[in-house]
Amino acid sequence: MDTPTPKIGDYLIPDGWHGIGENLLPGDAPVDASYPGCQFRMPVAVLLKLWPVNITITGRKPDRNGLFRCKIEWVHDGEASEFSGGKILIRR
Repeated sequence: MDTPTPKIGDYLIPDGWHGIGENLLPGDAPVDASYPGCQFRMPVAVLLKLWPVNITITGRKPDRNGLFRCKIEWVHDGEASEFSGGKILIRR
């Protein structure tokens, strides 16, 4: 089985969010040298914003719920990105 590629509409659950996640929305291209752009935007309700993220699938196969392990890069504007783990449901 080939490792899938994340895409708009996939369901991302960051570690520590207790099984609650959000669907990925379109990202944006780089604006300037301090902001590298992002693959996706993820709604974060408690912050009332669309957070820029990049996703890398790290699991070779899905768990029994069809979720793949992934690395999430939380992209910052002019500052170093932060990283966390999570799971993603790839919608076919």
